[in-house]
Amino acid sequence: MFMEVKTGRIRPMHPRALRQSSASKPWSGYFIEEHAPLETSLANIHLTNSAVHLVLDSHTDIEWASGGHSVSRRLAPGQISILPANQPYSVKLRSSGAIVMVFLEQKLLSSAAAEQGIFNQVEPVWTHGVEDHLVRELVMGLRVEMQRPDSTHPGYSRSLAATLAARLVRHYATDHRQTAEQPGGLAIPILRATIQFIEEHLAEDLPIERLAAQAHLSPAHFARRFKQTTGLPPHQYVLDHRLALARLLLAKKSATLAEVAAQAGFCDQGHLTRCFRQFLGTTPGAYAKNLASLG
Repeated sequence: MFMEVKTGRIRPMHPRALRQSSASKPWSGYFIEEHAPLETSLANIHLTNSAVHLVLDSHTDIEWASGGHSVSRRLAPGQISILPANQPYSVKLRSSGAIVMVFLEQKLLSSAAAEQGIFNQVEPVWTHGVEDHLVRELVMGLRVEMQRPDSTHPGYSRSLAATLAARLVRHYATDHRQTAEQPGGLAIPILRATIQFIEEHLAEDLPIERLAAQAHLSPAHFARRFKQTTGLPPHQYVLDHRLALARLLLAKKSATLAEVAAQAGFCDQGHLTRCFRQFLGTTPGAYAKNLASLG
């Protein structure tokens, strides 16, 4: 969806060219559309949600302008673009093949940012026609889930969307690590040191006592202040980071399930599987199998 800046009207993206979408799926925080070849010109609009644009099977020519900057280029099949929400722009687009767009709501980006220690607003930046195999694979995975008539459980698609959001936050967003201190929370230098410690020792056991010792606080005091600052208890924060790392490792296809479990800090493969089922609604084996099927 996009908004016309001048009129305030909200309209769907390219409705006449829409081939299929995930509108009928029980997905929350993300959705996907596939568009047939089209030629369009849109002036002074902005997206209501950030989007990933994938050129599917033939080139696309774009002329884009926003904030005094402009781009005119041909996008090749497989190249991706990042379109941030709430930033006015104008575009002329001519595609000779299909395009796929994945829209990510701010709540999903904020959750991905929190997993990486970023607690302020995250803003994707304009990116046009780059090669990113992982992003392409994740978008194609969501496209496969959209096309499956029996795909009613959102767990697998949610894990793909969460990994995609994490990729955007890490590689295609402005850095907002200057988190404001919360009354009764951890001081920012202590919070940063704690987050860095978690990220550097994720493969190890991280009990509350160990984290509290790094902050020079009692476990109870640390847990209360950490939750006040991040909105999550320490154990949930660590688990979310472990799951995010596991998804990225599985997407890279460079490790066995047992190795992924070890590298992400799970007790064993069974522990990894139980956490995947509980929080993502799928198993790491199924997740890896689906990614592998995308080629």
